Amino acid sequence: MKKIIVLSLCLFAFSCAHTAQTHVPIDENYPYSAIEPVYDTILEIAMSKFLPSIETDGKHYADELKLFVERTMPKSKFISILTSNEDTKRIFDRAKTDIDYRDTKEFSDRFNIVVNVAVKKGPFMFACCFDVFATKYVHPTEMTEKLFLMTDNEDYETYICWVYGKVSHEEVKKELGDKIEILPDDIFYAFSSPLWYWQQMAGRQGYLQVRGDKIIKAHITMLN
Repeated sequence: MKKIIVLSLCLFAFSCAHTAQTHVPIDENYPYSAIEPVYDTILEIAMSKFLPSIETDGKHYADELKLFVERTMPKSKFISILTSNEDTKRIFDRAKTDIDYRDTKEFSDRFNIVVNVAVKKGPFMFACCFDVFATKYVHPTEMTEKLFLMTDNEDYETYICWVYGKVSHEEVKKELGDKIEILPDDIFYAFSSPLWYWQQMAGRQGYLQVRGDKIIKAHITMLN
């Protein structure tokens, strides 16, 4: 039922944006700008579910969390990811200047595809930001604080949130064999995403390789 509600709200937001701008170009960035409503809708719904998981009453983190998400996953980046496909860019770029083209089936079908992808992918994109916020600023540990100082890579920061401990060179070699170079002083940290990510076909498992004071590589050993 919750998924149906989320989908309905997002489709409604997209529909309003699309209908309002199909014939009257409100801004020069349409139809890219018509994707913005899903960002606001999904973020609002996702935050309402996530904040209680930080603390029983985590609402006082709402403003900080929203600013953090808008900084790490701004609308421009969100839209860029959703429209990165070459065909999508071609279709959307044409619709920016060709108003009549906005009434074609090709544009309508592609717009609906972007809608559906956004609804499915949006919660995951925000969930990664939420995990980093909670681990880095709300519930840091000595280990995660140390690891965060070793990278500015956004993917690595997400994996740090899922780290559950150090592992030996022998354990790493059993899984990765001779595929990687391992120096005597290298340290490996094992990570695995929470169950929700696996259920959403976005699970990741593997090792972070630390050399000196820097994370030099993330080795993914399982994904879905």
